[in-house]
Amino acid sequence: MVAVQQSAFGGMRCIVLQPNIGTHWRQTLKIFAVLAATTLMVAGIVSLQGFWPVMVFAVLEIWLLAWALYASALRGRQREVVIVRGNQVEVQKGWRGPEQSWVFDTFWTEVALVPSRHRWYPSRLSLRSRGVELELGRFLCEDERVDLARRLERWIGPMAASGEGA
Repeated sequence: MVAVQQSAFGGMRCIVLQPNIGTHWRQTLKIFAVLAATTLMVAGIVSLQGFWPVMVFAVLEIWLLAWALYASALRGRQREVVIVRGNQVEVQKGWRGPEQSWVFDTFWTEVALVPSRHRWYPSRLSLRSRGVELELGRFLCEDERVDLARRLERWIGPMAASGEGA
């Protein structure tokens, strides 16, 4: 998901990138609770009939499901923020807040959208400046990545339309 904010004061432009996760954490916990209760109930009934190894595998299954749901929810909190202000492009990446930050000069930065060699793989969008290459929007769908590349090309680089409000 791409959210664009533009400030009339100072000509600052800000793009926030985040994965498009459909479910909320509370919904995920409710679904997990129902699945865990159902699995443990069936495994308990079968274990009482003498098939006790079923309970071991049921607990292992629930633990793996909990881990997968947590990893998915954590990945949904990933954020990338691109701020274009004056002669600088600042990129911040992190999960709960900015954990890494890069600053590039707009005149020496190139926006590169490299198509993949195979049609089933997504393209790669990156900013290149003075030997540093930083990939953006790995979690975006192809249309969002192409739209973001076009928008950034208008804002960044030696041929960028200075003063353009789009």
